[in-house]
Amino acid sequence: VVGILLGNGFRNCFGGFIWNFQNAHCCVPVTAALCLEAFDADMTFEMEADETFRTHASPVTFDDLRMGCHYDARLEIPGWNEPGFDDSAWENAQKEKTPKGIKKLCSAEPIVCTETLKPIAIKHYDVLPFGYKTTAPGAEPYESTIRENVYVYDFGVNTAGVTALRINGKPGQKITIRHGEEHLIDGKFAVNTTIFNRPDCVDNYLEYNQTDIFICKGGYESFVPKFKYDGFRYAYVEGLEEAQATEDALTALVLNSDLKPRAWFHCSDAALNQLQKMARRSDLANFYYFPTDCPHREKNGWTGDASMSAEHMMLNLEAGTSLKEWMANIRAAQAENGSLPGIVPTGGWGFAWGNGPAWDSVCVNVPYYVYRFTGDKSVIEENVSLIMRYLCYAATRRDERGLVAIGLGDWLDPNKEKNRKIASPLEFTDTAMLHDISVKAAFLFGQIGREAEKNYALAMADLYRNAIRTHLIDSGTKLVAGNCQTSQAFAIETGLFDADEIQEAGKRLVEIIHRDGDVNACGMIGLRYLFHALTHIGESELGYKIITSRHPHCYGYWVENGATSVWECFQEMESSRASSKNHHFLGDVTGWMIQNV
Repeated sequence: VVGILLGNGFRNCFGGFIWNFQNAHCCVPVTAALCLEAFDADMTFEMEADETFRTHASPVTFDDLRMGCHYDARLEIPGWNEPGFDDSAWENAQKEKTPKGIKKLCSAEPIVCTETLKPIAIKHYDVLPFGYKTTAPGAEPYESTIRENVYVYDFGVNTAGVTALRINGKPGQKITIRHGEEHLIDGKFAVNTTIFNRPDCVDNYLEYNQTDIFICKGGYESFVPKFKYDGFRYAYVEGLEEAQATEDALTALVLNSDLKPRAWFHCSDAALNQLQKMARRSDLANFYYFPTDCPHREKNGWTGDASMSAEHMMLNLEAGTSLKEWMANIRAAQAENGSLPGIVPTGGWGFAWGNGPAWDSVCVNVPYYVYRFTGDKSVIEENVSLIMRYLCYAATRRDERGLVAIGLGDWLDPNKEKNRKIASPLEFTDTAMLHDISVKAAFLFGQIGREAEKNYALAMADLYRNAIRTHLIDSGTKLVAGNCQTSQAFAIETGLFDADEIQEAGKRLVEIIHRDGDVNACGMIGLRYLFHALTHIGESELGYKIITSRHPHCYGYWVENGATSVWECFQEMESSRASSKNHHFLGDVTGWMIQNV
């Protein structure tokens, strides 16, 4: 007997409507194709699925990648997979069109369960308000509903996967499991960090996001949700009776792509050791075939996130095969004019906002670091056209000074909204990133003997470098536009200064850091380069001081406040209630530790 259970997966993920995935060309009703050949010493059997396949509704009554899985065990059909089963009440399958796209075997590592976690604590609430904490003028403090008889399971770390339920249930007993990464806010279960508070979607997200429902048939049974995964530390369970709410009733199955470890870091400093664990955990929690931005509200392949994390992911994990596979999707997403979207895959979203050179740099950074760590030249050869088309497109976006300012800048700079005068200007981060892209592209082209492409990339690198040095760097003081940590560190680390200028440029960086109180004042781009630049100029101790500081803009603050994964941004606890607590793009601190400490 051959049985197929169909789910929506990423192809029909209607819960991703915020990013217009419903408009993606691949978004159609799910289908299956099957060709089976079985043989032994005496016979060979061949079969291809067609309309004679028999179909029936399954106990999975609802499934969505982001919105959860509903399972009604009362709908199970005993013996359906036994020879001789009477399927006369079943219907024949319907033939569908072949899915759009290119047929391609997926070489990315499979998703596996890497760990099973038992709860470290279980707490019962007779009444627990559930909702989103709002700060809008005149609005109620919480948009919430009252949940009764709730058991909160704490699994100790912020991770990704699913929860497995085991229960001696009563017929028709309904168990609802909601997943969140935050503990209670003001005594209420708030999902601020795992949903979007937008008028067109907040109601749907409050009701469904990361929510599983299991209806018991009665007796001892188990439930592991299918076709979805969650980002969470806590599970908020409704419907359990007191005797059922044991530590064995709910366990967390940690899931991620099967990426083998490449390196580890350990030292005598507990804070650095915890940061290493946090970075590794976030890298894995955000790797489901390809690197995602967060495992709960989005699950999107943000290109900038992956670009900034490519090196430290390759340092920590054997991620080359999966990253190389993802590049096929990036090539497919590239527009005719050479531009790239901010998320891949995309239903068209991310070309008008959410991209720009810092994000588009994924087209070079992923192949560059995969090649540097594996020596596999095919990752270069497969992406020559992608990179060249992007370089030609970027060249058309230069202004009369040769500078580019078209995308997102130093994302989540903790000081930017307070004092824009000391933030890195977009024209610097965009142009400097294009210079770095061009330099790395030339290196890659040179490795496979593509001299014409190499020379073009080198020429573009010179144009960007000269434009920056002419318009954005003070030739006397060696101070970079923006007078900030990001600009100065980025310029030092990516070759925008001559060798005899590094010492003076480094002095400016140290002065800026002291001016800022010896704490981080960088966003996503700056933090990718800051600590490497400090090591480059002989100031590793200052980098260590910034990292371990307990200031809200530093990693030590996360450690002090019990973080078990890398947060999305640097803010004080109360003001960060809307920011994810499981992103990877600020995790290059592990790369710095492994390479430099």
